Amino acid sequence: MAKKVTDAFDGQIPDTNLMPEEYLPLIIFPLGRGTRGKTHFTRWSAERAWNAGRMLTVADADRTNASLSGYFEKVEAPPSADDKTVMAWFEHMLDTHIDARKSIVIDFG
Repeated sequence: MAKKVTDAFDGQIPDTNLMPEEYLPLIIFPLGRGTRGKTHFTRWSAERAWNAGRMLTVADADRTNASLSGYFEKVEAPPSADDKTVMAWFEHMLDTHIDARKSIVIDFG
């Protein structure tokens, strides 16, 4: 029987230095048309990971409706919405998280 998570997310992001060695980092890109629940999934997966004591970076690359920063304090986002800036930011985020072996979920909207 699966264990039910009963603790609510308290807003504290876990320390990345406490991650077990067998932890498998993930890069998650929710995809789909608008109003399909990508931001909701991103919020759910972040809270679930944090409740389990896992580190997960949340990034918001939605150029028309960047709403994740309204739910979480530490949301990574590109400095502007132009194509070149977003692409450079995206490459940097991927390289950084792959090199550091850290998980990230990026909401593109």
